[in-house]
Amino acid sequence: MNKKPKAVSQTWWHQLATLIVIVAGVWLATRTYIHPGVPYTHDGENHLARFANYKLALKDGQLPPRWAPALMNHYGYPVFNYNYPLPNILAMPLVAMGVSYESAFKLIVVGCVGSLLAGSWWWLGRYNHTWLAKLVAVGTIATSPYLLSAVWFRGSIGEVMSLASLPWLLGIIERVSRDQKWQPQTWWAMVFWLAWWLLAHNVAVLITAPVLAVWCLWRWRGKHIWWPAVEAGVLSFGLSAWFWIPALLEKKLVVLGEAGLSNQVAQHAVTFSQLLWSPLQFGFSLPGPIDSLGFQLGVVSWVSLGIILCTWFITKLRSKPVGLENSVGLWVGIGWVVILAQLSLAARLWTTVPFLNFVQFPWRLSLIWLVIAPLWIANVVSRTRWMASLLGILLMGQVGVALHLKAVDRRHYPDEYYENFGQSTTTANENRPVTFEYLNIGDWQPAPTVVSGQAEVLVSRWTGTTHEFQITAAEPVVIVEPTMMYAGWQTAITDQAGAKTLLSPIFNAETQGRIAYQVPAGHFQVRTRFGQVTPVRHMANAVSLVALIVLGGKLVWTGHRWGSHRWAVKG
Repeated sequence: MNKKPKAVSQTWWHQLATLIVIVAGVWLATRTYIHPGVPYTHDGENHLARFANYKLALKDGQLPPRWAPALMNHYGYPVFNYNYPLPNILAMPLVAMGVSYESAFKLIVVGCVGSLLAGSWWWLGRYNHTWLAKLVAVGTIATSPYLLSAVWFRGSIGEVMSLASLPWLLGIIERVSRDQKWQPQTWWAMVFWLAWWLLAHNVAVLITAPVLAVWCLWRWRGKHIWWPAVEAGVLSFGLSAWFWIPALLEKKLVVLGEAGLSNQVAQHAVTFSQLLWSPLQFGFSLPGPIDSLGFQLGVVSWVSLGIILCTWFITKLRSKPVGLENSVGLWVGIGWVVILAQLSLAARLWTTVPFLNFVQFPWRLSLIWLVIAPLWIANVVSRTRWMASLLGILLMGQVGVALHLKAVDRRHYPDEYYENFGQSTTTANENRPVTFEYLNIGDWQPAPTVVSGQAEVLVSRWTGTTHEFQITAAEPVVIVEPTMMYAGWQTAITDQAGAKTLLSPIFNAETQGRIAYQVPAGHFQVRTRFGQVTPVRHMANAVSLVALIVLGGKLVWTGHRWGSHRWAVKG
Protein backbone atom coordinates (compact mmCIF):
# COMPACT_ATOMS: atom_id res chain seq x y z
CA MET A 1 0.00 0.00 0.00
CA ASN A 2 2.82 2.43 0.77
CA LYS A 3 5.22 1.59 -2.06
CA LYS A 4 3.49 3.43 -4.90
CA PRO A 5 3.13 6.81 -3.11
CA LYS A 6 6.80 6.56 -2.11
CA ALA A 7 7.89 6.07 -5.73
CA VAL A 8 5.77 9.02 -6.87
CA SER A 9 7.25 11.17 -4.11
CA GLN A 10 10.80 10.27 -5.16
CA THR A 11 10.03 11.16 -8.78
CA TRP A 12 8.56 14.49 -7.71
CA TRP A 13 11.60 15.31 -5.59
CA HIS A 14 13.96 14.35 -8.40
CA GLN A 15 12.12 16.65 -10.79
CA LEU A 16 12.23 19.51 -8.29
CA ALA A 17 15.92 18.90 -7.64
CA THR A 18 16.60 18.87 -11.38
CA LEU A 19 14.81 22.19 -11.78
CA ILE A 20 16.83 23.68 -8.92
CA VAL A 21 20.09 22.46 -10.49
CA ILE A 22 19.24 24.00 -13.87
CA VAL A 23 18.11 27.30 -12.35
CA ALA A 24 21.24 27.43 -10.20
CA GLY A 25 23.39 26.72 -13.26
CA VAL A 26 21.71 29.48 -15.24
CA TRP A 27 22.20 31.91 -12.36
CA LEU A 28 25.87 30.96 -12.06
CA ALA A 29 26.55 31.46 -15.77
CA THR A 30 24.49 34.65 -16.25
CA ARG A 31 24.37 36.35 -12.84
CA THR A 32 26.16 39.37 -14.28
CA TYR A 33 22.85 40.20 -16.00
CA ILE A 34 21.02 40.63 -12.70
CA HIS A 35 22.57 44.07 -12.27
CA PRO A 36 21.37 47.21 -14.10
CA GLY A 37 22.77 47.70 -17.58
CA VAL A 38 24.87 45.15 -19.44
CA PRO A 39 28.48 44.06 -18.99
CA TYR A 40 31.01 45.55 -21.38
CA THR A 41 31.84 42.81 -23.89
CA HIS A 42 33.35 42.43 -27.35
CA ASP A 43 30.04 42.22 -29.21
CA GLY A 44 27.24 42.99 -26.75
CA GLU A 45 26.85 46.64 -27.73
CA ASN A 46 26.91 45.68 -31.41
CA HIS A 47 24.01 43.28 -30.95
CA LEU A 48 21.99 45.90 -29.08
CA ALA A 49 22.51 48.27 -32.00
CA ARG A 50 21.37 45.51 -34.36
CA PHE A 51 18.22 45.03 -32.27
CA ALA A 52 17.49 48.74 -32.68
CA ASN A 53 18.16 48.72 -36.42
CA TYR A 54 16.07 45.58 -36.92
CA LYS A 55 13.15 47.39 -35.32
CA LEU A 56 13.76 50.47 -37.49
CA ALA A 57 13.97 48.31 -40.62
CA LEU A 58 10.69 46.55 -39.82
CA LYS A 59 9.07 49.88 -39.04
CA ASP A 60 10.17 51.13 -42.48
CA GLY A 61 8.55 48.12 -44.17
CA GLN A 62 11.53 45.81 -44.75
CA LEU A 63 10.34 42.23 -44.61
CA PRO A 64 12.62 40.50 -44.04
CA PRO A 65 15.13 43.15 -42.93
CA ARG A 66 18.41 43.13 -44.82
CA TRP A 67 19.56 46.73 -44.46
CA ALA A 68 20.41 48.38 -41.12
CA PRO A 69 19.28 51.98 -41.73
CA ALA A 70 21.04 53.84 -38.92
CA LEU A 71 24.45 52.16 -38.86
CA MET A 72 27.59 53.81 -40.23
CA ASN A 73 26.22 57.17 -39.11
CA HIS A 74 22.97 56.68 -41.09
CA TYR A 75 24.77 55.78 -44.32
CA GLY A 76 23.32 52.33 -43.71
CA TYR A 77 24.89 48.91 -43.71
CA PRO A 78 23.76 45.51 -45.13
CA VAL A 79 24.62 43.63 -41.93
CA PHE A 80 21.29 41.76 -41.80
CA ASN A 81 21.88 40.23 -45.21
CA TYR A 82 24.96 38.35 -43.95
CA ASN A 83 24.74 37.93 -40.17
CA TYR A 84 22.57 35.52 -38.21
CA PRO A 85 19.08 36.98 -37.67
CA LEU A 86 17.65 34.84 -34.84
CA PRO A 87 18.75 37.10 -31.93
CA ASN A 88 17.08 40.06 -33.65
CA ILE A 89 13.94 38.06 -34.44
CA LEU A 90 13.50 36.91 -30.84
CA ALA A 91 14.15 40.42 -29.51
CA MET A 92 11.35 42.03 -31.55
CA PRO A 93 8.34 40.64 -29.60
CA LEU A 94 10.01 41.75 -26.36
CA VAL A 95 10.74 45.21 -27.76
CA ALA A 96 7.16 45.47 -29.03
CA MET A 97 5.98 44.86 -25.45
CA GLY A 98 8.07 47.78 -24.23
CA VAL A 99 11.13 45.85 -23.05
CA SER A 100 14.36 47.81 -23.51
CA TYR A 101 17.03 46.53 -25.87
CA GLU A 102 19.35 45.79 -22.95
CA SER A 103 16.70 43.84 -21.05
CA ALA A 104 15.73 41.93 -24.20
CA PHE A 105 19.36 40.94 -24.70
CA LYS A 106 19.64 39.69 -21.13
CA LEU A 107 16.38 37.75 -21.25
CA ILE A 108 17.39 35.99 -24.48
CA VAL A 109 20.82 34.98 -23.19
CA VAL A 110 19.39 33.72 -19.88
CA GLY A 111 16.71 31.74 -21.70
CA CYS A 112 19.23 30.19 -24.10
CA VAL A 113 21.58 29.15 -21.30
CA GLY A 114 18.56 27.54 -19.64
CA SER A 115 17.79 25.70 -22.88
CA LEU A 116 21.42 24.52 -23.12
CA LEU A 117 21.39 23.09 -19.60
CA ALA A 118 17.89 21.58 -19.84
CA GLY A 119 18.66 20.08 -23.26
CA SER A 120 21.91 18.59 -22.01
CA TRP A 121 20.11 17.05 -19.02
CA TRP A 122 17.50 15.57 -21.36
CA TRP A 123 20.15 14.23 -23.76
CA LEU A 124 22.11 12.62 -20.93
CA GLY A 125 18.85 11.07 -19.76
CA ARG A 126 18.77 8.99 -22.95
CA TYR A 127 21.64 6.91 -21.48
CA ASN A 128 20.22 6.11 -18.04
CA HIS A 129 23.01 7.90 -16.21
CA THR A 130 22.60 8.44 -12.49
CA TRP A 131 21.18 11.71 -11.24
CA LEU A 132 24.60 12.54 -9.75
CA ALA A 133 26.32 11.92 -13.08
CA LYS A 134 23.95 14.31 -14.83
CA LEU A 135 24.44 16.86 -12.04
CA VAL A 136 28.22 16.88 -12.47
CA ALA A 137 28.00 16.94 -16.28
CA VAL A 138 25.48 19.79 -16.46
CA GLY A 139 27.31 21.66 -13.71
CA THR A 140 30.42 21.44 -15.85
CA ILE A 141 28.56 23.09 -18.72
CA ALA A 142 27.31 25.93 -16.51
CA THR A 143 30.88 26.61 -15.33
CA SER A 144 32.56 25.94 -18.67
CA PRO A 145 35.23 28.56 -19.44
CA TYR A 146 34.00 28.81 -23.02
CA LEU A 147 30.39 29.54 -21.99
CA LEU A 148 31.41 31.99 -19.27
CA SER A 149 33.73 33.80 -21.68
CA ALA A 150 30.98 34.00 -24.31
CA VAL A 151 28.50 35.44 -21.78
CA TRP A 152 30.73 37.65 -19.60
CA PHE A 153 33.49 38.85 -21.91
CA ARG A 154 32.62 38.29 -25.57
CA GLY A 155 28.87 38.91 -25.52
CA SER A 156 28.40 36.37 -28.31
CA ILE A 157 24.64 35.93 -28.15
CA GLY A 158 24.62 34.03 -31.46
CA GLU A 159 26.97 31.33 -30.17
CA VAL A 160 24.93 30.97 -26.98
CA MET A 161 21.78 30.59 -29.08
CA SER A 162 23.43 27.93 -31.21
CA LEU A 163 24.50 26.08 -28.07
CA ALA A 164 20.89 26.19 -26.88
CA SER A 165 19.84 24.00 -29.81
CA LEU A 166 22.67 21.46 -30.07
CA PRO A 167 21.92 19.10 -27.14
CA TRP A 168 18.27 18.90 -28.24
CA LEU A 169 19.32 17.95 -31.79
CA LEU A 170 21.82 15.37 -30.56
CA GLY A 171 19.26 13.95 -28.15
CA ILE A 172 16.58 13.71 -30.83
CA ILE A 173 18.98 11.75 -33.05
CA GLU A 174 19.66 9.36 -30.17
CA ARG A 175 15.97 9.01 -29.30
CA VAL A 176 15.00 8.15 -32.88
CA SER A 177 17.84 5.62 -33.04
CA ARG A 178 16.57 3.86 -29.93
CA ASP A 179 12.87 4.01 -30.85
CA GLN A 180 13.53 2.95 -34.48
CA LYS A 181 10.75 5.30 -35.56
CA TRP A 182 9.70 8.94 -35.66
CA GLN A 183 6.99 10.15 -33.33
CA PRO A 184 5.13 13.25 -34.66
CA GLN A 185 6.25 15.40 -31.75
CA THR A 186 9.86 14.29 -32.28
CA TRP A 187 9.72 15.21 -35.95
CA TRP A 188 8.31 18.66 -35.21
CA ALA A 189 10.95 19.18 -32.53
CA MET A 190 13.63 18.31 -35.09
CA VAL A 191 12.26 20.87 -37.56
CA PHE A 192 12.08 23.55 -34.88
CA TRP A 193 15.59 23.04 -33.54
CA LEU A 194 17.15 22.66 -36.99
CA ALA A 195 15.60 25.96 -38.11
CA TRP A 196 16.75 27.56 -34.85
CA TRP A 197 20.28 26.20 -35.34
CA LEU A 198 20.45 27.45 -38.94
CA LEU A 199 19.43 30.99 -37.98
CA ALA A 200 21.33 31.27 -34.67
CA HIS A 201 24.93 31.76 -35.85
CA ASN A 202 26.55 31.38 -39.28
CA VAL A 203 29.94 30.21 -38.04
CA ALA A 204 28.43 27.81 -35.50
CA VAL A 205 26.57 26.10 -38.34
CA LEU A 206 29.82 25.75 -40.28
CA ILE A 207 31.56 24.31 -37.20
CA THR A 208 28.88 21.93 -35.93
CA ALA A 209 27.30 20.66 -39.17
CA PRO A 210 29.97 17.93 -39.58
CA VAL A 211 29.41 16.81 -35.98
CA LEU A 212 25.66 16.49 -36.46
CA ALA A 213 26.23 14.63 -39.74
CA VAL A 214 28.69 12.19 -38.13
CA TRP A 215 26.31 11.58 -35.22
CA CYS A 216 23.44 10.82 -37.62
CA LEU A 217 25.57 8.42 -39.65
CA TRP A 218 26.83 6.72 -36.48
CA ARG A 219 23.47 6.26 -34.78
CA TRP A 220 21.31 5.61 -37.86
CA ARG A 221 23.66 3.37 -39.82
CA GLY A 222 21.78 0.42 -41.29
CA LYS A 223 18.41 1.73 -40.09
CA HIS A 224 15.40 2.68 -42.20
CA ILE A 225 14.58 5.96 -40.49
CA TRP A 226 16.24 8.43 -42.87
CA TRP A 227 13.39 9.78 -44.93
CA PRO A 228 11.60 11.78 -42.17
CA ALA A 229 14.99 13.23 -41.17
CA VAL A 230 15.71 14.31 -44.76
CA GLU A 231 12.24 15.82 -44.99
CA ALA A 232 12.78 17.72 -41.72
CA GLY A 233 16.19 18.94 -42.90
CA VAL A 234 14.91 20.18 -46.26
CA LEU A 235 11.96 22.01 -44.72
CA SER A 236 14.13 23.51 -41.98
CA PHE A 237 16.56 24.83 -44.56
CA GLY A 238 13.57 26.12 -46.52
CA LEU A 239 12.48 28.11 -43.48
CA SER A 240 15.93 29.69 -43.27
CA ALA A 241 16.50 30.04 -47.03
CA TRP A 242 15.43 33.70 -47.01
CA PHE A 243 18.63 34.35 -45.05
CA TRP A 244 21.10 31.68 -46.18
CA ILE A 245 20.69 31.93 -49.95
CA PRO A 246 21.42 35.70 -50.16
CA ALA A 247 24.15 35.40 -47.50
CA LEU A 248 25.97 32.89 -49.71
CA LEU A 249 25.14 34.05 -53.24
CA GLU A 250 25.48 37.80 -52.58
CA LYS A 251 28.74 37.49 -50.65
CA LYS A 252 30.65 38.98 -53.58
CA LEU A 253 28.80 42.28 -53.12
CA VAL A 254 30.72 43.03 -49.91
CA VAL A 255 34.36 42.85 -48.81
CA LEU A 256 33.82 39.86 -46.52
CA GLY A 257 36.20 37.59 -48.45
CA GLU A 258 39.05 40.12 -48.21
CA ALA A 259 38.53 41.06 -44.55
CA GLY A 260 41.58 40.76 -42.33
CA LEU A 261 40.05 38.28 -39.88
CA SER A 262 39.17 35.89 -42.69
CA ASN A 263 42.70 35.99 -44.06
CA GLN A 264 44.42 35.69 -40.67
CA VAL A 265 42.54 32.69 -39.29
CA ALA A 266 45.67 30.51 -39.07
CA GLN A 267 47.46 33.20 -37.06
CA HIS A 268 44.86 32.82 -34.30
CA ALA A 269 45.76 29.20 -33.61
CA VAL A 270 46.27 28.50 -29.91
CA THR A 271 48.84 26.46 -28.02
CA PHE A 272 48.14 23.22 -26.20
CA SER A 273 49.01 24.87 -22.89
CA GLN A 274 46.36 27.56 -23.52
CA LEU A 275 43.72 24.86 -23.96
CA LEU A 276 44.98 23.09 -20.84
CA TRP A 277 45.20 26.20 -18.69
CA SER A 278 44.83 29.93 -19.30
CA PRO A 279 43.20 32.58 -17.12
CA LEU A 280 39.47 33.17 -17.51
CA GLN A 281 39.46 36.91 -18.08
CA PHE A 282 38.50 39.71 -20.43
CA GLY A 283 40.89 40.07 -23.35
CA PHE A 284 41.33 39.59 -27.05
CA SER A 285 42.55 36.95 -29.48
CA LEU A 286 45.65 38.36 -31.14
CA PRO A 287 47.65 37.07 -34.11
CA GLY A 288 50.47 34.91 -32.77
CA PRO A 289 50.91 32.75 -29.66
CA ILE A 290 50.31 35.51 -27.06
CA ASP A 291 46.70 36.36 -26.21
CA SER A 292 44.94 38.19 -23.38
CA LEU A 293 41.73 36.13 -23.76
CA GLY A 294 41.70 32.70 -22.12
CA PHE A 295 40.97 29.53 -24.11
CA GLN A 296 41.06 26.76 -21.49
CA LEU A 297 38.62 23.88 -21.89
CA GLY A 298 37.98 23.26 -18.19
CA VAL A 299 39.66 21.02 -15.64
CA VAL A 300 36.70 18.62 -15.19
CA SER A 301 36.49 17.80 -18.88
CA TRP A 302 40.28 17.38 -19.14
CA VAL A 303 40.56 15.07 -16.12
CA SER A 304 37.56 12.98 -17.17
CA LEU A 305 39.05 12.64 -20.65
CA GLY A 306 42.31 11.47 -19.09
CA ILE A 307 40.46 8.88 -16.99
CA ILE A 308 38.65 7.59 -20.08
CA LEU A 309 41.93 7.22 -21.99
CA CYS A 310 43.71 5.52 -19.06
CA THR A 311 40.80 3.12 -18.67
CA TRP A 312 40.91 2.33 -22.37
CA PHE A 313 44.68 1.75 -22.30
CA ILE A 314 44.56 -0.54 -19.24
CA THR A 315 41.69 -2.63 -20.56
CA LYS A 316 43.42 -2.99 -23.92
CA LEU A 317 46.57 -4.25 -22.16
CA ARG A 318 44.45 -6.79 -20.30
CA SER A 319 42.69 -7.79 -23.53
CA LYS A 320 39.30 -6.94 -22.04
CA PRO A 321 36.38 -5.10 -23.64
CA VAL A 322 36.95 -1.36 -23.47
CA GLY A 323 33.41 -0.70 -22.30
CA LEU A 324 32.96 2.76 -23.81
CA GLU A 325 29.22 2.40 -24.10
CA ASN A 326 26.78 4.90 -25.56
CA SER A 327 29.16 6.07 -28.28
CA VAL A 328 31.52 7.68 -25.74
CA GLY A 329 34.45 6.48 -27.86
CA LEU A 330 33.15 8.47 -30.82
CA TRP A 331 32.85 11.64 -28.76
CA VAL A 332 36.31 11.19 -27.28
CA GLY A 333 37.66 10.93 -30.83
CA ILE A 334 35.82 14.08 -31.87
CA GLY A 335 37.16 15.78 -28.75
CA TRP A 336 40.73 15.09 -29.84
CA VAL A 337 39.97 16.40 -33.32
CA VAL A 338 38.68 19.60 -31.69
CA ILE A 339 41.95 19.92 -29.72
CA LEU A 340 44.31 19.24 -32.63
CA ALA A 341 42.43 21.46 -35.10
CA GLN A 342 42.98 24.50 -32.87
CA LEU A 343 46.77 24.14 -32.82
CA SER A 344 49.25 25.67 -35.24
CA LEU A 345 49.96 22.26 -36.78
CA ALA A 346 46.53 22.50 -38.43
CA ALA A 347 47.27 25.89 -40.03
CA ARG A 348 47.20 24.48 -43.57
CA LEU A 349 43.72 23.06 -42.92
CA TRP A 350 42.32 26.53 -42.19
CA THR A 351 43.87 28.14 -45.24
CA THR A 352 43.13 25.48 -47.87
CA VAL A 353 39.70 24.04 -47.04
CA PRO A 354 36.99 26.26 -48.63
CA PHE A 355 34.95 28.43 -46.26
CA LEU A 356 36.94 27.43 -43.16
CA ASN A 357 38.64 30.84 -43.15
CA PHE A 358 35.25 32.38 -42.29
CA VAL A 359 35.47 30.70 -38.87
CA GLN A 360 38.00 33.52 -38.13
CA PHE A 361 39.21 31.94 -34.85
CA PRO A 362 40.16 28.23 -34.59
CA TRP A 363 39.41 28.31 -30.85
CA ARG A 364 35.72 28.59 -31.71
CA LEU A 365 35.84 24.81 -32.14
CA SER A 366 35.70 24.64 -28.35
CA LEU A 367 31.98 25.23 -28.80
CA ILE A 368 31.80 21.57 -29.87
CA TRP A 369 33.82 20.47 -26.82
CA LEU A 370 31.40 22.26 -24.51
CA VAL A 371 28.46 20.23 -25.85
CA ILE A 372 30.06 16.78 -26.13
CA ALA A 373 32.31 16.67 -23.03
CA PRO A 374 29.36 16.14 -20.61
CA LEU A 375 28.72 12.75 -22.21
CA TRP A 376 32.10 11.32 -21.24
CA ILE A 377 32.03 13.22 -17.91
CA ALA A 378 28.74 11.49 -16.98
CA ASN A 379 30.24 8.18 -18.10
CA VAL A 380 33.20 8.61 -15.74
CA VAL A 381 31.03 9.68 -12.79
CA SER A 382 28.83 6.61 -13.28
CA ARG A 383 31.80 4.20 -13.15
CA THR A 384 33.05 4.31 -9.55
CA ARG A 385 32.49 6.32 -6.41
CA TRP A 386 36.06 7.64 -6.24
CA MET A 387 35.84 8.97 -9.80
CA ALA A 388 32.58 10.69 -8.98
CA SER A 389 34.14 12.21 -5.86
CA LEU A 390 37.20 13.43 -7.76
CA LEU A 391 35.18 15.13 -10.51
CA GLY A 392 32.77 16.55 -7.92
CA ILE A 393 35.67 18.21 -6.09
CA LEU A 394 37.06 19.59 -9.36
CA LEU A 395 33.61 20.89 -10.27
CA MET A 396 33.50 22.80 -7.00
CA GLY A 397 36.74 24.44 -8.11
CA GLN A 398 35.12 25.54 -11.37
CA VAL A 399 32.12 26.83 -9.42
CA GLY A 400 34.49 28.87 -7.26
CA VAL A 401 36.08 30.42 -10.34
CA ALA A 402 32.65 31.27 -11.74
CA LEU A 403 31.58 32.86 -8.45
CA HIS A 404 34.62 35.14 -8.47
CA LEU A 405 34.10 36.39 -12.03
CA LYS A 406 33.55 40.10 -12.45
CA ALA A 407 32.56 42.07 -15.51
CA VAL A 408 35.35 44.31 -16.72
CA ASP A 409 32.87 47.21 -16.84
CA ARG A 410 29.14 47.88 -17.02
CA ARG A 411 27.24 50.09 -19.45
CA HIS A 412 23.70 51.43 -19.46
CA TYR A 413 22.24 53.57 -22.22
CA PRO A 414 18.69 54.50 -23.24
CA ASP A 415 17.21 52.89 -26.35
CA GLU A 416 17.84 56.07 -28.34
CA TYR A 417 21.58 55.55 -28.02
CA TYR A 418 21.40 52.21 -29.83
CA GLU A 419 19.00 53.58 -32.45
CA ASN A 420 21.65 56.18 -33.36
CA PHE A 421 24.66 53.89 -33.05
CA GLY A 422 27.16 55.23 -35.57
CA GLN A 423 29.43 52.24 -36.17
CA SER A 424 29.02 49.12 -38.33
CA THR A 425 28.61 46.43 -35.56
CA THR A 426 31.13 44.20 -37.37
CA THR A 427 34.78 43.86 -36.32
CA ALA A 428 36.46 44.81 -39.60
CA ASN A 429 33.50 46.40 -41.44
CA GLU A 430 33.45 43.20 -43.47
CA ASN A 431 29.92 43.79 -44.76
CA ARG A 432 30.89 47.04 -46.47
CA PRO A 433 29.80 47.09 -50.13
CA VAL A 434 32.80 46.67 -52.42
CA THR A 435 31.98 49.93 -54.24
CA PHE A 436 31.70 52.12 -51.13
CA GLU A 437 34.86 54.16 -50.58
CA TYR A 438 33.48 57.36 -49.06
CA LEU A 439 35.20 58.13 -45.77
CA ASN A 440 33.62 61.36 -44.55
CA ILE A 441 30.44 59.75 -43.22
CA GLY A 442 30.30 62.32 -40.42
CA ASP A 443 28.76 64.81 -42.89
CA TRP A 444 25.44 62.94 -43.02
CA GLN A 445 22.29 65.01 -43.43
CA PRO A 446 18.79 63.70 -44.30
CA ALA A 447 18.82 65.31 -47.72
CA PRO A 448 20.36 64.75 -51.17
CA THR A 449 23.17 66.86 -52.60
CA VAL A 450 23.32 68.34 -56.10
CA VAL A 451 26.92 67.77 -57.24
CA SER A 452 26.53 68.75 -60.89
CA GLY A 453 24.21 71.48 -62.19
CA GLN A 454 21.67 73.52 -60.27
CA ALA A 455 18.30 72.48 -58.89
CA GLU A 456 15.85 73.14 -56.09
CA VAL A 457 15.19 70.22 -53.74
CA LEU A 458 12.36 69.86 -51.21
CA VAL A 459 12.48 66.76 -48.99
CA SER A 460 9.07 65.33 -48.05
CA ARG A 461 10.16 62.07 -46.37
CA TRP A 462 13.52 60.65 -45.31
CA THR A 463 13.86 57.35 -43.46
CA GLY A 464 16.52 54.69 -43.44
CA THR A 465 14.68 52.75 -46.15
CA THR A 466 12.78 55.38 -48.15
CA HIS A 467 13.85 58.80 -49.46
CA GLU A 468 11.24 61.02 -51.14
CA PHE A 469 11.69 64.58 -52.38
CA GLN A 470 10.69 66.99 -55.13
CA ILE A 471 13.26 68.41 -57.52
CA THR A 472 13.03 71.23 -60.04
CA ALA A 473 15.96 71.48 -62.45
CA ALA A 474 16.48 73.77 -65.43
CA GLU A 475 19.16 71.39 -66.75
CA PRO A 476 20.21 67.77 -66.18
CA VAL A 477 21.71 67.40 -62.71
CA VAL A 478 23.61 64.71 -60.80
CA ILE A 479 22.22 63.90 -57.37
CA VAL A 480 24.10 62.13 -54.57
CA GLU A 481 22.26 60.74 -51.55
CA PRO A 482 24.07 60.17 -48.23
CA THR A 483 23.57 56.38 -48.33
CA MET A 484 25.76 53.44 -49.33
CA MET A 485 24.93 52.14 -52.78
CA TYR A 486 24.09 48.46 -52.46
CA ALA A 487 22.01 45.96 -54.41
CA GLY A 488 18.39 46.57 -53.45
CA TRP A 489 18.34 50.35 -53.68
CA GLN A 490 16.31 51.72 -56.59
CA THR A 491 15.51 55.29 -57.59
CA ALA A 492 12.45 56.23 -59.65
CA ILE A 493 11.29 59.65 -60.80
CA THR A 494 7.71 60.61 -61.65
CA ASP A 495 7.00 63.59 -63.88
CA GLN A 496 3.99 65.88 -63.74
CA ALA A 497 2.10 63.67 -66.19
CA GLY A 498 2.51 60.66 -63.89
CA ALA A 499 5.06 58.81 -66.02
CA LYS A 500 7.56 56.88 -63.92
CA THR A 501 11.19 56.23 -64.92
CA LEU A 502 13.72 54.02 -63.16
CA LEU A 503 17.16 55.68 -62.98
CA SER A 504 20.50 53.93 -63.37
CA PRO A 505 23.08 54.44 -60.61
CA ILE A 506 26.31 56.33 -61.29
CA PHE A 507 29.66 55.01 -60.08
CA ASN A 508 32.69 57.31 -60.34
CA ALA A 509 35.43 58.90 -58.24
CA GLU A 510 33.10 61.69 -57.14
CA THR A 511 30.23 59.52 -55.86
CA GLN A 512 32.60 57.02 -54.12
CA GLY A 513 29.96 54.34 -53.78
CA ARG A 514 27.11 56.52 -52.55
CA ILE A 515 23.69 56.43 -54.20
CA ALA A 516 24.01 58.71 -57.24
CA TYR A 517 22.06 59.24 -60.47
CA GLN A 518 21.26 61.85 -63.10
CA VAL A 519 17.89 63.63 -63.17
CA PRO A 520 16.85 65.33 -66.44
CA ALA A 521 15.59 68.92 -66.61
CA GLY A 522 12.07 69.40 -65.32
CA HIS A 523 9.97 68.98 -62.19
CA PHE A 524 9.90 65.49 -60.70
CA GLN A 525 8.95 63.48 -57.65
CA VAL A 526 11.96 61.35 -56.69
CA ARG A 527 11.66 58.17 -54.63
CA THR A 528 14.63 56.03 -53.59
CA ARG A 529 13.79 52.86 -51.71
CA PHE A 530 15.50 49.71 -50.50
CA GLY A 531 13.69 46.45 -51.22
CA GLN A 532 13.82 42.75 -52.02
CA VAL A 533 14.47 43.43 -55.70
CA THR A 534 17.37 41.13 -56.59
CA PRO A 535 16.64 37.75 -58.24
CA VAL A 536 18.50 35.97 -55.43
CA ARG A 537 16.30 37.53 -52.75
CA HIS A 538 13.12 36.84 -54.71
CA MET A 539 14.14 33.19 -55.02
CA ALA A 540 15.15 32.92 -51.36
CA ASN A 541 11.94 34.50 -50.09
CA ALA A 542 9.88 32.23 -52.37
CA VAL A 543 11.64 29.10 -51.08
CA SER A 544 10.92 30.11 -47.48
CA LEU A 545 7.31 30.91 -48.30
CA VAL A 546 6.81 27.50 -49.93
CA ALA A 547 8.42 25.77 -46.95
CA LEU A 548 6.14 27.69 -44.57
CA ILE A 549 3.04 26.73 -46.57
CA VAL A 550 4.08 23.06 -46.68
CA LEU A 551 4.73 23.02 -42.94
CA GLY A 552 1.43 24.77 -42.29
CA GLY A 553 -0.41 22.15 -44.34
CA LYS A 554 1.46 19.36 -42.59
CA LEU A 555 0.60 20.83 -39.20
CA VAL A 556 -3.11 21.03 -40.09
CA TRP A 557 -3.08 17.45 -41.41
CA THR A 558 -1.17 16.15 -38.37
CA GLY A 559 -3.54 17.98 -36.02
CA HIS A 560 -6.52 16.53 -37.88
CA ARG A 561 -5.15 13.01 -37.50
CA TRP A 562 -4.42 13.52 -33.81
CA GLY A 563 -7.91 14.95 -33.26
CA SER A 564 -9.58 12.09 -35.14
CA HIS A 565 -7.61 9.56 -33.10
CA ARG A 566 -8.61 11.17 -29.81
CA TRP A 567 -12.27 11.35 -30.92
CA ALA A 568 -12.21 7.70 -32.00
CA VAL A 569 -10.69 6.57 -28.70
CA LYS A 570 -13.19 8.64 -26.73
CA GLY A 571 -16.12 7.35 -28.78
